[in-house]
Amino acid sequence: MTYERLVQRIRGSAHELHHRPFPDPLAGHVWVLEVERPAVVLGSTQKLSKLAIDRAERSGFEVATRRSGGGAVLLGPGSGLWVDVFVDPGDPLFATDIGVAAHRVGRCWADALVDLGHGAEVWTAAMMSGQWGRDACFAGVGPGEVMVGTDDPGSGESTTKAVGISQRRTRAGARVQCHVLFRSDLVRQAALADLVDIDPQQIEPLRSHLERIAGGIDADPADVLTHFLEHLGRA
Repeated sequence: MTYERLVQRIRGSAHELHHRPFPDPLAGHVWVLEVERPAVVLGSTQKLSKLAIDRAERSGFEVATRRSGGGAVLLGPGSGLWVDVFVDPGDPLFATDIGVAAHRVGRCWADALVDLGHGAEVWTAAMMSGQWGRDACFAGVGPGEVMVGTDDPGSGESTTKAVGISQRRTRAGARVQCHVLFRSDLVRQAALADLVDIDPQQIEPLRSHLERIAGGIDADPADVLTHFLEHLGRA
């Protein structure tokens, strides 16, 4: 079966975008999403205290929760590249093993970055949350996510994460949520240290960790998206 990828650009609040109903039929849809205002987006099992929520809102951030797992991500207008890929069981990208499904979408991102001159590889090992991965998405690494910066992604120390991936599954298929981090976004992600609920003594260590491990790339987001869609179409 041939899948034509149906690309739609959508702008709205973080809550609205994360809670949009799945397309019906789901097959082949790709959403390129952008928030209207800065937002802290929590993973499905993550919680913030009322004090933390109040602190984020006073700082101008919407606080939203997505239905896929992982740690928090900071989003903002014109910041990063957020793309959701929908796959049904007939799609060549689909796999019942959620790790394999993430690998397939991640491979399209890695190939797109290689096209643009970046050393990039898909993380195929087990989830590595470390001390803060459950708090901040880019502080850990999981299956299918894309590492940049070295030819040895298995080292975990010499590579940095440039593409985060999470999934939500229903009977109809999967929504594979992807976020590409650019060099100009690094300070924004490091600011998560001030917004999540952690021991105050861990704020500076987490900020330093995010500045070190989150791998922003130098590229035009439009170019990255174009190459990704090309590889997605051939997958």
